[in-house]
Amino acid sequence: MPGIAIDATVVGMDAGPILAVLPEATPENLYPPCRHAAFFSCREAHPFQPAARNFSLVNASWLADASLLAYDPEGDYLESVWGRAGFRQVLALDGRSSRVVVAAGEDAIIVTFRGTQVFWPGRPAAFGAVMADWLTDARTGMVASGHGGEVHEGFKAALDQVWQPLSAVVEQLRHEHPGRALWVTGHSLGGALASLAAQRWAERVSGVYTYGSPLVGDEGFSRGIVAPCHRFVHQADLVTEVPLFGLRLTLPTGWSRYAHVGVRHWIDADGRLHVGDGEASGPPVSLAEELTALFRDKLTGTALTLQHHAPLYYALRLRQNLELKSSPASGWPAPGTDQTQGPPP
Repeated sequence: MPGIAIDATVVGMDAGPILAVLPEATPENLYPPCRHAAFFSCREAHPFQPAARNFSLVNASWLADASLLAYDPEGDYLESVWGRAGFRQVLALDGRSSRVVVAAGEDAIIVTFRGTQVFWPGRPAAFGAVMADWLTDARTGMVASGHGGEVHEGFKAALDQVWQPLSAVVEQLRHEHPGRALWVTGHSLGGALASLAAQRWAERVSGVYTYGSPLVGDEGFSRGIVAPCHRFVHQADLVTEVPLFGLRLTLPTGWSRYAHVGVRHWIDADGRLHVGDGEASGPPVSLAEELTALFRDKLTGTALTLQHHAPLYYALRLRQNLELKSSPASGWPAPGTDQTQGPPP
C-alpha cells in the first residue's frame, strides 16, 4: 500500500539514528482495522514480560499492538494473530457499546478493550455500532464507581455490559493456570474501560497500559487504582485532554473535576518516547481559563490532533522506540533482556 513503510523503523543520519516517518494519514492508516500493521513483529527479539513491575518498553509495544488489534471484528483473524504470538486461548466479548478481547498464554492473560469506532464507507463498523460508541463517550456525567471515587457515566455503563462474562472468563483462565499475570490495556474508549477494570480487579492486575485515553474519573477514582498504570500520549492527542468537568449525578449534585490516571509517557513530534514525562504543574485554573487554553492550543488544529490519536501511530511509534532503544548504541539493555527502567541519563 502506498505510503506505508512499517518495517523501516530506524534511519541513520549524521545527527544519529532517527525514527522513520509515519505512514501518510489515509483512512486505511487512521481508522482500524489495520491489518498491514505487522502485529507483534518484535515478538522473537522481545517476548512479552509478564513479571515486569516497573515500566516496560517491551510491554508498551506489545500492548499498543493489542489495542489496535482489538478493533478487528473477525474472531478467526484475532485467533490467528494472537496464536502466532504464543497466546493460544482467545475470546472476544461484545456489549452494545463495548468490546473486549481476552488472550491467554502460558504466563499471561492480556485483556484488551476496543476503542471508539469510526464510521467510514466500506469499513467493517456499522453506523449503529459507531453511534453507540459515540453516545457512550458523550455521557460525561459522573456517578459513583462502586470501588472508590466517581467516574464517567458512559464509560461505567459500557464496562458493565461485559463485566460479568469477562470476570468469569478471567477467573477461569486464572484457575487453570494460577501463575498467569493479568494485564489490561486499550486505546481511546478502550483505555478508559481498561482503567475502570483495573480498579475493580485491584491487586490482581499486574499492569495497565492505555493509549490516547480520555479522562475517566475524579481524584478519588485515580487514587483508588492500586495497579501500576502507564498512560501514553502521542503528540497533541486531543482525546487525552477531555472531559475536563462532569456534572455529578449522585447526591450531592454539582460539578466535579476529572483527573488523570497513572504515569504519563509522551511521544513527541519526532517520535521519541519520553518515559515518565510529567505534565506541567501550576496553580489551579478556572473552567473558563482551561477551556480557553484547550481551544487555543488544541482545537485550532483539530484535524491534526485527531490524526495524533490514530491507534496505528501509537503502535508504530512504540515499536520504533523499542527497536531503537534496544540497539547496542543506545545504552539500553540488549534485545531480550528486562527493559523495565527508563533511558540512561
